[in-house]
Parts: sequence; C-alpha cells; structure tokens
Amino acid sequence: MVGVQFGRKMKKNKKNIVLDKESKSRSDRPAGDIEHSRLQWVDIPFDAEHPIAFGINVYPNRTQCHFDIHLGLEIGICLSGAGRRWFGSHSFEIEPGKVWFAGLWEPHGFEVIKPQARHMVIQIVPEYIDTPEPFTSFDWTRIFKVSPDRRPTSKSKTDRDFSLSFAKKMLAIVQQTDDPNWLIRARLLLQEFILYFSEKIVDSEKSNYRVEPFHQRQKLLPALILLEQRRCQNVSIIEAARAAHMGRSSFSQMFRSAVGVSFGKYCQRRRLAGAICDLRSTDLKLAAIAQRWGFCDAAHFVRLFKLTMHMTPSEYRQYWMDSTSGRKKILKALPVPSLDLPMFQENIINT
Repeated sequence: MVGVQFGRKMKKNKKNIVLDKESKSRSDRPAGDIEHSRLQWVDIPFDAEHPIAFGINVYPNRTQCHFDIHLGLEIGICLSGAGRRWFGSHSFEIEPGKVWFAGLWEPHGFEVIKPQARHMVIQIVPEYIDTPEPFTSFDWTRIFKVSPDRRPTSKSKTDRDFSLSFAKKMLAIVQQTDDPNWLIRARLLLQEFILYFSEKIVDSEKSNYRVEPFHQRQKLLPALILLEQRRCQNVSIIEAARAAHMGRSSFSQMFRSAVGVSFGKYCQRRRLAGAICDLRSTDLKLAAIAQRWGFCDAAHFVRLFKLTMHMTPSEYRQYWMDSTSGRKKILKALPVPSLDLPMFQENIINT
C-alpha cells in the first residue's frame, strides 16, 4: 500500500500524557493522551520524520458507539476492560489481548462496554512498514486491506499473550528516548507483529490474493498526491491514471489491489474525512460543507454521512462539542494513569 505523507501542526497541551519525551523530534501531537481518549478523530501530522504515532487511550466510563475515519493505518490492542469494534455491519468484542486493524481512510467504530478500559493505538503511514522485500513478494499492508471479517482478532490465549507481549515491548522502545535507532526497532517489531497475524488470515482469502511488486505499488503515489492537492475537488479516475502514467483499466486494478478499495470509494472516504474536520472546527452550514467537499448537495452529503458514520452530521457536530466541553471534567475526575511498564502486570497479560 502507498499513502500520502501530510498533516498539519497541532498545538501541545501541557496536561497531555506524553509517552514521547522528545516530542519536538518525533511528533508535534502526542497520540493517545487522556484528554483525547473520548474523541473519535485522531489527527496526526504524518510525514517522513513522523511516520508513527503511539499512545494509550484511557476510557473511564462506558461509551456509545462512535465511528472514526482518518489517514494512516491503525493497529489497536485492548489492554484492559472490554468493548466492541465495528467495521460497517461487521463487529466483534474486544478484551485484553484482542487486536484490530484499520485501513487507510477506513470508517471504523468502537464502544466501551466495561469501564476503565485501556487501548494501545498505533498509527502509521503505509510507507513505514511497506518496505521492499528483495527475496519475497510479501505485502506488509495486506492485513489492513482484506475484508474486516477476514482479519485476525487474537482468538486464542496464545494470540492474546503474543499481543500483550508485543505491547510491552513497543512501550519499552518508545520510552527509550535516547535511542537514535528507535524508529528502526519499532518498525521491525511491528513487522514481526503483522507477519504473525497475517499468517492467520483465512486461507480462502489467501488463495485469491495477488501481491503487486513493491515498485509497482509505488507507481500510484503521484495519483494519491494529486488527490491531496485537489482534495476539495472531484478527481476523475482518468485524471488520476494519467498522473500515474497508466491506462485507466490498469490503474483501477492496481489501485484496488494496493489500497484495498476502489478508486471511487477511496475518494469518497477522503472527502468525508475532510467534511468531518469541518464539522469539528468550523460553524459552516451543511450546504457549505457539502459544496466545499464536492458532494452534490446537502441532502446527498447527509445520506452518505449517516450511512458511513451511523449518525447525522448535526448529531456528530453536537457530539464533538459535548466531548470538547467535557474534557476538563474528565481530567479533574480521573487520576493520571501510570504508563510505565508495570501497567502490563502478569495478571493483565494472562487475563
């Protein structure tokens, strides 16, 4: 899979729980802090210097189901508590050691059904793990692209123990702020994790899967850059194929293979993500947002939004405002959790 490395600077918050002590050199926005643990949008400034964002989200109370859509591949591990993850109509329960994988701009939802839940969330740009393999044709991003019901979720105790052991090792790497090679160590550990679970994808899915060579997948990058440069406009598949110096048919086939969805579906998700950002950060009317992001009209925008996010744009905006106004109350009411290694005690790992 290929992706576009972009983002915007985010202001630091002194009350954040920061795992990365060198935030200036790794990321301008710490991910997974307690202040943002109730929010459904994760906006991370991905670029060549910040290919990974890491955090532990803490949920002190039960929550309703809310959907999320964002740039970057997501790996999540439930550390404590219990909840449910949603991918469209497909859902599954999570408990300590259970994992989930979310693809590029893929809508996914969650709800917390047991309070005091902790989730490790890792967001990565595709290029960070999608490295060329000189002796094999393994696709490191395939697990994010297969249908959600085919993705592994740590069904056995062995799988859950492996996931929690991975979480402990990843936290140790992130905390070594004086290690100049921490990004390499983190990538190798992530690839070991992805390889472990990729081998558990259902066989019927494997038999029909064709791996595009790495250099072929990289041909799509100019088209993805074009989409970001004109993200408020509709880009036709012909224009995108021309940017990649490919024919329409070849481009369409390679795009679906590399990204996991059709070109049209990818564009739709990207425009929805932009509209969500406007709902959070502006007071624009729905008609203005619909026009800005290339939807036919407000009615079409509302229908598509509700189908994807399982709530109307107005409901989403109100939810976001309520979550924002409640942040300070959460911080005052909940003690700051320790993010040291002891939080992964034996009784949690063996749950």
